[in-house]
Formats: sequence, structure tokens, C-alpha cells
Amino acid sequence: MIIAQLKKDENGNLRGQLVTLTMNAPLVFRPNERGAAFSVFIEGAAPSEVGAAWLKKSDDKTFYSVRLDDPAFPHPLSCALFESTHENETFNLVFTRPKRQGDESEGND
Repeated sequence: MIIAQLKKDENGNLRGQLVTLTMNAPLVFRPNERGAAFSVFIEGAAPSEVGAAWLKKSDDKTFYSVRLDDPAFPHPLSCALFESTHENETFNLVFTRPKRQGDESEGND
């Protein structure tokens, strides 16, 4: 499921809104020169770093592996960030719940 749609700004940051059933917060991916490609922040009165994104390639497609963590989360979230094929300078942050061991059926989360 897409939990954020981000647009690239004039400084190369990716900005959007993280939206889930329990969270609605402004999100920004800021480019890094070393290490992860982006540091991820929840913006607001007191911006808070909540994760990082690393550039990956799979089947000749480029994407970012994203890890988000915050004390409000029961556990860290692993997501993927893909550039939109429909809109320039737009990216989709996608979360897919990992299957539980032994759970082969869909929709039992």
C-alpha cells in the first residue's frame, strides 16, 4: 500500500505526507553525501529524524530501501520508495506487511 506520495523540491528534497490509519505527518527525505542516500524526517515544530533510505537495484529497476523507526511504532517499518511512472519528480513510499511464518493465506493480518 502507498503510505506517502512525495514530490522533489528545488533543493532535491522529497516532500510529502505520511498517511496511515494512526499517523498523518509531514515527511521529508533529505539527500546525504555519505552513507544512506537520504535521511528521513518528520517535519514540524521540532523536526525528528525517523529513518534512512538506501539506493538499490533489482531487475534493472532502481528504487530505495527505506527503514522508518519511531518510539510510537511497535517495530521499525521497512518500505520501498519508487519513482512514479505517471508523474515526473514524484515518488511513492510503499509498505507491504511481511508474511508471518506459516501464514499462506491473504488478508489474515
